[in-house]
Amino acid sequence: MSTRLPCVAIALIGPRASGKTTVSQALAKTLNCALVDTDTLLTTAYGTIREQFANNGETLFRDREERALVEALAARGVVSCGGGMVLRRSNRLLLSTVFTVFLTAPIDTLVARVLGDPCSHNQRPPLLPTTSDDTSEQVRQETRRILEQRLPLYRSCCRMELDTSVLNVSEIVEAIVARLPVPASP
Repeated sequence: MSTRLPCVAIALIGPRASGKTTVSQALAKTLNCALVDTDTLLTTAYGTIREQFANNGETLFRDREERALVEALAARGVVSCGGGMVLRRSNRLLLSTVFTVFLTAPIDTLVARVLGDPCSHNQRPPLLPTTSDDTSEQVRQETRRILEQRLPLYRSCCRMELDTSVLNVSEIVEAIVARLPVPASP
C-alpha cells in the first residue's frame, strides 16, 4: 500500500473499546506521522480519568479534554480521541473540520472488549451508577446508554464510519488511507 502524508489532521472517534488506540497507532505508523492520544495527554498531566472525575468532576475534565483536542489537532497527525469527546458541541464542530473517522462495533463486541481489558474498567469512570453486582450486566447497560446518547453525535462530525468487528486493523487502516484527501501540490 502506498502511503501519503495527510494534509489535515485525522481524528478517530468512537465509544470505549471500539479500537481507537490500536487503529491510531497502526495508522500513524503507516503514514509515518505524529500520533496524539487525548486520553494519554490528560492522564499524563492529571492522573487516571477515573481519578479526574472523582477529584474534580466531569466539567473540569471536559474543559481539559477540549484543550487537549485543540492541541492534538494542531499537530496535524493522527489523533485518538476519548469516547466522550463528542459530548461538547465545540468539539464536534472542530472535529467536523478535519478528517474524522468514527470507529464502532456491535454492543456485544464492545462489552466483551471492555470486560477483557482490566485497564479500561479500572482506569475509566463508570458510565452509570452501579445498579448491579454483575459487572458484565453493568458494562452492557452503560454501553447501551452511551451508544443511544452518542451515536448521533459521532455520526454528526465524521467523514467515514468503520465497524471494527468486521475488519481487521490492516483493513481499517487501508480503508482510511484510501479516503484521505490528496494534499495540494505546492
